[in-house]
Amino acid sequence: MNDYPNYKKQRITNHGAPDRKGRRTDIFTLDEITRLINPELYTDKVLHLYYSCCLVGDLRAEEVRGLRPKQILFDREALIVDGFVKSDGTRVEYLRQGAKINPKFRIIPLPDITLNLLRKHLVEHRVSEDGFIFTGQTEPDKPITARYVNDNLRRIIKKAGIEPDGRKLTVQSFRLTYILFIQSLLSAHTAMKPAVHRTIRMTDYYEKKLAVEPVPGIAGADSAAANLLS
Repeated sequence: MNDYPNYKKQRITNHGAPDRKGRRTDIFTLDEITRLINPELYTDKVLHLYYSCCLVGDLRAEEVRGLRPKQILFDREALIVDGFVKSDGTRVEYLRQGAKINPKFRIIPLPDITLNLLRKHLVEHRVSEDGFIFTGQTEPDKPITARYVNDNLRRIIKKAGIEPDGRKLTVQSFRLTYILFIQSLLSAHTAMKPAVHRTIRMTDYYEKKLAVEPVPGIAGADSAAANLLS
């Protein structure tokens, strides 16, 4: 895989909060992504799926932590993003851009390879429709902790032989890498369609699924995302 043109000059500085030293989250190179998604690096295969989900959709880390099977539209190759997990482990039924009295959601496309991995995971782990896809190590009814995925990513980065070279590489880096990769292939207008937020009244989840319009055609976004996992 080739890196992005002028990679070292490209930084996404309008996403993510700076740390105490004022550094903003950096992106991975495509070569680094190739190494990081190698399943042979993982003793915990759930982590491999978790990072893959962070990579191939415009998903924030806290949104991936809060994923439930009923959000996945397998027949439409898409995902409804309607909530996230807060730092205390509780899930809220709206996005950060929304609120309880004015909830929002968005629909993003998912490539076949990710959908197949998710389907296999749900069957093997017998995850209920309302259960968390990624669960805690000691509390299976709770979402996987941010500390667990962050600490393990640092180990995986080292195991993959990746040198940060002063960069701030976190779970958020997967999402930012996705955004830059999509924008390098598609127009900015098209690339941002998956992140468009729509306001709805949150009723029964299954009624909402039926009421959702066909997933908007985002030309090339799903196949482009699949290339990141190829």
